[in-house]
Amino acid sequence: MERIRKFAQLQDEISKYGSYDNFKTYIGSMDIETTGLCKVRNTLTVAGIYSRNTPRVYINGKDLEKAKDDIESHDYVVTFNGDRFDIPFLQHKIGLEHNFISIDMMYLLREIGLKGGLKKIESELGITRHSDVVNTTGLDAVRLWKQHLRGDERALDKLVKYNIEDIINLEVLLNYVYFRGENYPVSRNHIQYWKQDIMENLHL
Repeated sequence: MERIRKFAQLQDEISKYGSYDNFKTYIGSMDIETTGLCKVRNTLTVAGIYSRNTPRVYINGKDLEKAKDDIESHDYVVTFNGDRFDIPFLQHKIGLEHNFISIDMMYLLREIGLKGGLKKIESELGITRHSDVVNTTGLDAVRLWKQHLRGDERALDKLVKYNIEDIINLEVLLNYVYFRGENYPVSRNHIQYWKQDIMENLHL
């Protein structure tokens, strides 16, 4: 399984495409929601993939089996702790084949001194989330799924929004790591611009 966990590795891959913008057309940002940490006992509830301004969220009981082909259609898949969690979970639940190169942002961010969970790092960098899910956590995601199973469609809508924020913010983090690594000055204004630009050009 090919993995990118160091900025030097990322630079090498980007150089194959001539520019960072060209490279990004070959990546998808991916995140899953589950009812727990065990890939055997717990349920995969939704799987989201974001690429080329389009987020796609696949839902258990509806179209989750389509996530496999979508994820595998990308040359690179960006995650946060996906090497240890998301990818093994998907391999067990939907037979995901690891025919892509994994870019795990957790390790790239650690390399520049940013440690902790995804939400903590987002907060440190000033990456915003939609007001509907700004305080939503992984535990809330489990609760929302259970509410959905009891017939609450608003809960499912919120869970999907939460997942979309996860996959969109992964691209913002990738931008941050790239420009930091290339020694560009990166401010909170840049980060907020990247998020705003994504939201304004989002294809839903």
